[in-house]
Amino acid sequence: MRSGSARSGFGAPLARVFERMQQIVGRHGRTGLRRHGVLLTLSATIAAAAVARFLRLDLMEFKSDEAEACRLALHVLGRHEPGVGTFFPTTGLVASVGLPNPPLFVYLLALPLAIARTPLAAAGFVAATNVAAVWLCYVAGRRWFSRFVGLAAAALFALSPWAIVYSRKIWAQDLLPICTVLFLLALHGLLVEKRPRSVLWLLLLVGAATQLHFSASVLVLVVIAAIGIARDAVRWRWVALGLAGVALLYAPYIWHIVVEGHPGEAAARVHPNVLRRFLSSGRDTFAVGAADRTDILLGSQSALALPLSIAFGTTAFVGLLVGCRSWPPRRIVPARALLPVWFVLPLVALTLLPVTPYLHYFIVLYPLPFLGAAVALEALGRWRRGLACVALAGCLGAFAVLDARSFRTVRDDGGAAADYGVAYRYKADAVRSFVRANPHRHFDIARNPHGGPASLDEFRFLSWIDRHRSGRLRPAAFRYVLTQRFDGRSPVRKRHTERFGPLSVTVVPLPPTRR
Repeated sequence: MRSGSARSGFGAPLARVFERMQQIVGRHGRTGLRRHGVLLTLSATIAAAAVARFLRLDLMEFKSDEAEACRLALHVLGRHEPGVGTFFPTTGLVASVGLPNPPLFVYLLALPLAIARTPLAAAGFVAATNVAAVWLCYVAGRRWFSRFVGLAAAALFALSPWAIVYSRKIWAQDLLPICTVLFLLALHGLLVEKRPRSVLWLLLLVGAATQLHFSASVLVLVVIAAIGIARDAVRWRWVALGLAGVALLYAPYIWHIVVEGHPGEAAARVHPNVLRRFLSSGRDTFAVGAADRTDILLGSQSALALPLSIAFGTTAFVGLLVGCRSWPPRRIVPARALLPVWFVLPLVALTLLPVTPYLHYFIVLYPLPFLGAAVALEALGRWRRGLACVALAGCLGAFAVLDARSFRTVRDDGGAAADYGVAYRYKADAVRSFVRANPHRHFDIARNPHGGPASLDEFRFLSWIDRHRSGRLRPAAFRYVLTQRFDGRSPVRKRHTERFGPLSVTVVPLPPTRR
């Protein structure tokens, strides 16, 4: 009786409390497991992105554009260049359309080069921003669509072959992904969250992105449309502050135009055939998210690349369209309708403008291809979950195979026969040997006319930063003739030849009169 009374007096309330605690712990435990699963998946994605972008970064592509960007960044830091002196750059590299780019990129490169005077520091800076862009892609996907879309899009972004290529190089447009992902977040803040301050960030990001590459001008149209859609949330003081910030960003470039009288000479190759421009731009729109056209860079590409790019690009665009009608709140519909518009804007612009389109003009689309593909997979998952998982795993697996193939090409050959050329490591090793062999002398560098590099600018730049000794140097005693193995020509015979991967260096003594 005592135990029974105790159970009815105290045991029943305690039992109910214990059962309630079990329910709470169970529910939060499942939530915790779900959160841990998301965290582990996202961590693995970021780790994969970092490995793909930082692994053997010394094998990066490095030619005259990359050398010129680093050279201008060192002048921003006030470094003295032999034969040139010092100056403060007010423009960047000359764009493919023949106009000089604004100088923001070289100002940003000055930050890592102030820490370490090596192109690897600059390339590491670019790679780090692209790893951050992969993480922000998850954040944007989660806000615009769902957690699954964020995770899937980030994973596709992390392993996309062209996204990796465009994050392992010292190019201004390689910083566009961090700008476009932040732009996407600011766009959500204005259109969905109705935050007036987001207009300021939209304008500043457009100002920065257009400084990095003129292809980002298409974002101006997106901002105008966004302001029109969310005009009730727009406060004109933030617009004024944003425009003032853009003017400040462009001040050095405007000063250059005023002083020089013109920004440069337009020397773009005109492509008069509208149909060809449309077909080329359409293929680039699909290719930039996957792996098509890698033959331009590496000399060859897998037979899988073109069909995969067509399927992936089509899926991405369809996914962006499907996303416009799959979200319950009505206010998100006009906001998400801007995403497929943004996706086709570069195609329309480069079809109408009589200039030759290039694949890197479409970096401004990141991360839209990955978000669109993830939305399509989510829609497929509502119908056939297993099929959606297989499709995602298959796409990631195909990306990984193509990534490994490209990496092996560069690793085993020391570069590639096409536009990639000799990798940075071998050029740096060659120049370092020249400097060590001539500690108190100048030395001449020449290209073999039958198979040498297209430009010697990067070798001259590397010789400048490898010179740790100041003071007067004696005249050159040797000339180093450079030959690339990719060209299939032999170096000058009956001379001492050194090899640095695919780069052969023939040492030619100069006559005493030249010394």
